Amino acid sequence: MSGWLLVSYVALWVLVAAFAVALLALYNHFGQMYMSSREGRAAHGPDEGRELPPADARNVDGGALTIPAPGRETVVVFTTTHCQLCDELKPGLNRFARAHPECAVLVVCGGERDDVARWGRDLPEAVLVPDRTSRIAASYGVSLTPFFAVTDEAGVVVARGIVNSEADLEMTLAAARGEPVVSVQESRPLIGGKT
Repeated sequence: MSGWLLVSYVALWVLVAAFAVALLALYNHFGQMYMSSREGRAAHGPDEGRELPPADARNVDGGALTIPAPGRETVVVFTTTHCQLCDELKPGLNRFARAHPECAVLVVCGGERDDVARWGRDLPEAVLVPDRTSRIAASYGVSLTPFFAVTDEAGVVVARGIVNSEADLEMTLAAARGEPVVSVQESRPLIGGKT
């Protein structure tokens, strides 16, 4: 191959690689746009009005439990150890769990058990459930975090959605119980900067 032919051949492959990277970036961008849209959020997670299928799990200390908690109103929050919004939600989540001892507050956290234990050490009020392979989250159709589902005493999903703040949890729990929603506090933006 002559010098110019070799240069054009290499340039062609560099261009193909750049197009492949751009295509994957666009695919990711449009996926995030869909998941942050009203339609994407509505299609995500377990269906409201249907019973949440029970899942056997173990808490971070190895104790057996069932999701949702049998016979109790349950708030299940799905997180991961590498999610920045989940980290920012932890203090509010702990206050929420302390303020609602009548509810079982379960935090299903994606990651290795030791990483989940370190991540959740400042969540003493909630029950931490490691989900190493995201098996539990996937069984409920959850792939975005932080995401939550509220079930009544019979295990029926009464509310669900993306959660960005303690205020989101409080307002949704009040609405699920048919109580008046008193105030709206500051809420963090959803993926893509939308609220």
